[in-house]
Amino acid sequence: SSGINAEYGGTYLPSANFDLRCTHLVARKPSRNEKYLSAIAAGCIILHPSYIEACREKGQWLDETQFTLDKFSDNYEGKDKNLAKASGKWREQKAFDGWRVILCCSEAKIKNFKGIITAGGGVVIQEKPPYSVLTGTTHALVDTRCSNKHELPVGALLEAGATCVMLDYIPDYLVYGAK
Repeated sequence: SSGINAEYGGTYLPSANFDLRCTHLVARKPSRNEKYLSAIAAGCIILHPSYIEACREKGQWLDETQFTLDKFSDNYEGKDKNLAKASGKWREQKAFDGWRVILCCSEAKIKNFKGIITAGGGVVIQEKPPYSVLTGTTHALVDTRCSNKHELPVGALLEAGATCVMLDYIPDYLVYGAK
């Protein structure tokens, strides 16, 4: 939290959404929210709150390796367990390096998914109709409930070599990798 960060030379970034300056995230439990998924995509170190408690006891920052959330994955079940295990998956390379993405979804989802893609090193090249097949498009992410999904030129995107997937592919990709 902010007190211990200031005391030991860290910086606390108070925000409901992920901040691209973030290097570490403290999370009591895994979540499919924008902040947690962005931290995974960016390769951030995700820590269990017991890390902060241990640092306070010792009066200094400690080695993080025993406090990363993946080490606590047995404390969770189902999707939470898989999200905890994935917390260290993308530390060597950002999850979306080289991705050039078209988003076809609601305004509310655009902000979240654009944040996740950007945190993971990808670039959102289109997010509103009219959609077109731009050179270098690698992925189109589609919400099947989106009212303008029929405007997305899926056939042309596939012909151009782009991968077209539903939005749910993103959290699954972060957890399991390419399918």
